[in-house]
Amino acid sequence: DDSVELFAQRARLLHPAFEIGASNEEDVREICRRVDGLPLAIELAAARIRVLPPRELRERLDDRLSLLTGGPRDLPARQQTLRETIEWSVNLLETHEREVLARLAVFPGGAALRSAETVCGANVDTLGSLVDDHLVDRDQSAREPEPRFRMLETIREYAFELLGDERPKIELAMARHLADLVDAVELEARVSAEALSRLDPEIDNVRVALDACARFGDAELGLRLAGSLWRYCWVRGIAAEGLQRIEQALTAGGAQATVPRARALQGGAGLAWSLGDFAQAKGLAHEALVVAAEAGSLWDEMAANTVLGVVANNEEDREAARTHHRRSIELGERQGLEPLAQKLNLAIVALDSGEPEEAKALLEDVLDHHRAAGNVQGMGFALLNLGVAHHALGDHKGSLQVFQEARDRFEAVGFRAHVAHATQGFAAFEASEGRFERAARLLGSARVELDETGSPENDFAGEMVAWTKQRAREALGDEAFEAAYAAGSLAEY
Repeated sequence: DDSVELFAQRARLLHPAFEIGASNEEDVREICRRVDGLPLAIELAAARIRVLPPRELRERLDDRLSLLTGGPRDLPARQQTLRETIEWSVNLLETHEREVLARLAVFPGGAALRSAETVCGANVDTLGSLVDDHLVDRDQSAREPEPRFRMLETIREYAFELLGDERPKIELAMARHLADLVDAVELEARVSAEALSRLDPEIDNVRVALDACARFGDAELGLRLAGSLWRYCWVRGIAAEGLQRIEQALTAGGAQATVPRARALQGGAGLAWSLGDFAQAKGLAHEALVVAAEAGSLWDEMAANTVLGVVANNEEDREAARTHHRRSIELGERQGLEPLAQKLNLAIVALDSGEPEEAKALLEDVLDHHRAAGNVQGMGFALLNLGVAHHALGDHKGSLQVFQEARDRFEAVGFRAHVAHATQGFAAFEASEGRFERAARLLGSARVELDETGSPENDFAGEMVAWTKQRAREALGDEAFEAAYAAGSLAEY
């Protein structure tokens, strides 16, 4: 609010009739945000009101340093433009400090200490000097084990220009560093999805790194980075973006039978399945089987069989589903792995085959193993499907208890689509209790969350969801059902 008021004051000095109202307030707020709330930058932006309305000024701010000139003439020369102000501060730096500042500019999400050291050649003293000179901010949240170094966007834009011909070298160095991190997190996340939180502050950096791999011709590195990112994209509800990145990397990476290619193919297959594109999922998974076998990657061959199994089940080919899941179990055992995910998938096939007792026994065994290991996401998957089994067996109160714990587990790891699936379970419970308007609202709230993550509404427990919809629609009538469905809100349960 202070930034907006300063903008208005300075604009009125040049254009007395200027007022902030409903037609331009959002534009002015965005202008202030884009210049990082810097008073000088706000004054320079407001000076442009003489010729540019707020909407057009906002649209031109991509080149802030060239646009924001013409400060008050009573200021020192170095403060006449935003560029000159930053340049004056940068010129006071030692050569190595300027180099580190320029290299840090490739990190739009900020650089962790280790990243700054590895990619930028920084050391603690250099970073400390940049912080003392107010060119870099040091930030350490409770969730991050090491400090993070960020720049205001206006300073980052200037620092990026300093990078010059070093840009390909530094951006690809960042990509290699992040590929190592993503590989390590992907391995950990197979057991504990909480590990994915380590990528949350890095995701904007990863996007830049993937673009750099494409721009500067390192297709193999791009394939490795995109392929290992699939699980993060699935859990965080950005599956469409993850699949697009994998498709681009596969196109650029040639047809060599390598582990990164196998990983990208099976990861892309999983993302395509999660988005409801079963044809693409099957195509990618079949190719993954061939490449993984040639590359000697049992893990990726196992994962591709898992995707083919879940797709076959979605297409109601139960025998093919069981065949792929049993093959996946065999490949897992050859690696010394406990086949818990595969048992869970066999339980889902049993549920969809009308065998809830068999499914319940399998799921309880899987849940016990995940509880013993402390695997929060694994518990969530087992609980979610166990809730469906309780519902199918007519134990509606038991299903509610299980769905509630499933939702808690998925909220803990940030798996938005499955939080919504647990909400569909709540809706089934409400319908079983005769509270049909509440059931319809919960179905609507789940639909909103699923739409935001790109997940199909019938991706989970289609028979249970269809039963809930039918019961609620018959009880309420079409008009009342649609009204309640449209009014659904996750916050209301």
